[in-house]
Amino acid sequence: MTPLIELKEAADMQLAQHYVAPARLCRDALQFSLHNGVELEVRLASASEYAFVWHYGDAELRIDTAPVAHPVATAPNHLHDADGRVLADPVTQPGRPPIENLQALFVALQNDPLLTVAGG
Repeated sequence: MTPLIELKEAADMQLAQHYVAPARLCRDALQFSLHNGVELEVRLASASEYAFVWHYGDAELRIDTAPVAHPVATAPNHLHDADGRVLADPVTQPGRPPIENLQALFVALQNDPLLTVAGG
């Protein structure tokens, strides 16, 4: 079973209260529509290689583990905020089970979809 299929099954069992409909499995991503209007896409190669991209209104934000030119304290994971800045990731931890990272992100996005408090 692929990491995305495993994550979808776990999310639909454990986190469904956070989203409007079951997670949508695409070729290489999972998509979620959260109750507060956040549209989230998850790409997952492993517990240490991932990207969470979400839209809230006109804003697009991303947490990922791809290398960046300006390292941050949480490298390799980092946040691309709504203003395009690369900041320390206030939510996820590489190596943690993907369902735990997803749960932490759902809680954070429920409280602050733009992660403005964490991002500064």
